[in-house]
Amino acid sequence: ISQAITYTNEAKQYGWEGTVTVGLMILNDGTLAFALVKESSGHDIFDEAVLNTTKQLAPFQAFPSDTDLQELNVTIPIVYSLTNN
Repeated sequence: ISQAITYTNEAKQYGWEGTVTVGLMILNDGTLAFALVKESSGHDIFDEAVLNTTKQLAPFQAFPSDTDLQELNVTIPIVYSLTNN
């Protein structure tokens, strides 16, 4: 997800940085059941970009057939930093 997100020109221009913590529920067939911002970066543009990109990347790879796992809840921090771009 982090590799698919781009830093917008507006955010670069204003020097915005922040971390979006996103929560996902992925079903065993790779379907994204939901994605939500658990902790905002403080900038709507970052928060919305993370959610939109996550939804565009779905579905994800299905779970291995030898597992009984029905769903996976994941929390991912996405860091927007001008020093890393």
